[in-house]
Order: sequence, then C-alpha cells, then structure tokens
Amino acid sequence: MARFLIAGLGNYPYPNTRHSVGQVVLDSLAGKWNVTLGYQRKHDAWLGTKTIDIPGTSPVEITLVKPKLLMNISGPAVTSVLKTFPSEFRTPRNVIILQDSLSHPPLAVSPKFGGSANGHNGVRSVIASMGNMASAFPTPRPTNDEFHRIRLGIGRPVHKAADVADYVLGPLSREELDWWAYGGEGLNKVAVALEAIIKKSS
Repeated sequence: MARFLIAGLGNYPYPNTRHSVGQVVLDSLAGKWNVTLGYQRKHDAWLGTKTIDIPGTSPVEITLVKPKLLMNISGPAVTSVLKTFPSEFRTPRNVIILQDSLSHPPLAVSPKFGGSANGHNGVRSVIASMGNMASAFPTPRPTNDEFHRIRLGIGRPVHKAADVADYVLGPLSREELDWWAYGGEGLNKVAVALEAIIKKSS
C-alpha cells in the first residue's frame, strides 16, 4: 500500500493567521478524513495516520503532520516523520506540503512539484532537512526539492509600502476561514488536488 506524508506549514503559536493557513487546511483535512492528530514529542509535531480510498486507485495510507516548530525551522519535524516510513516510500516524492503563498490571490489553490522555495522560509527549511536525510532515500535518489507543494493563496498587502512580515501574521478573514474549513469550497479544491497528486504518484 502506497504511503504519503501531508504536512501543513505554519506558526503554531499564531493560529488562523495568513502564514498558518497550511495548518488551518491540515486541521480541516483531519476533520474531512476523520483523522485524530496526537502530539508526539520525538517529532515535535501533531500527527495522525489513516488509510483512505482515492477514486481510481488502490487505498493509500496518509500521515498528516502539523509541526509545533516555528515556520522557519519546521523542516526537521517533517523529515523526522518521513524517516519512519518504509524504505520505498521514504522519499521527498511521497511528501505533500501545504503552504501559504504571497504570489497567489486569496483563496487560490495551486499545486507545484519541486523547484526552489520562492522565498518561503518554511519550504526552504524542508528542502534543507531533506538534504540532511538524503542518504536514506531509495535509489535512484531524488533531489532534495522533489516534493509536492499545494500553494494556498493569501495575496499581498494592498499598499506596497506595507510590511510583508506584519501582513502574513495578520488574521485570516471570516471568508477565508470558511473557504478553508471542512465543507468549504477551498478545502474541496485542496482535496481534489491531493487526490490528483496521489493518483499520479501511486
């Protein structure tokens, strides 16, 4: 049975902010798939695993991961869990990252495979942590950045002079929270994107 790790990036101490939208969506996925997230100190993360049915493919095992570590150092939590996977699935290609994206308008859902972090410090941390465990990857070895991302649009400040750091730590609107909630249209779009990635990669 194929296995995938889905991680929601964010700043855990600052829930429901734009920078933590990846964790908002991860919590909603846990509700949708009825996955209980439990804290595991050895991974510095909340996680839960369940077998789910994806139309058009065999059942797959998914592990949801919500790092407790701050965004900029969240990579080690992701790879700590990945190291526990069976050897054939212990690869970046079986990792899907949920991340906020300043480059996409609010409410957008945009999948991407591989490539640079595009200035996102959480993704940069994941890439660096993948490099630290590269010797555990199956052969032929993938590069450290060969993992999937689902970019969740948060837009940019209206005024160009506004501080981006303050903006990303600002609260999500009621519309955005409803969009990404269990039953919301945004979460449905994320689920469709996840299913497409899993079907293609299984």
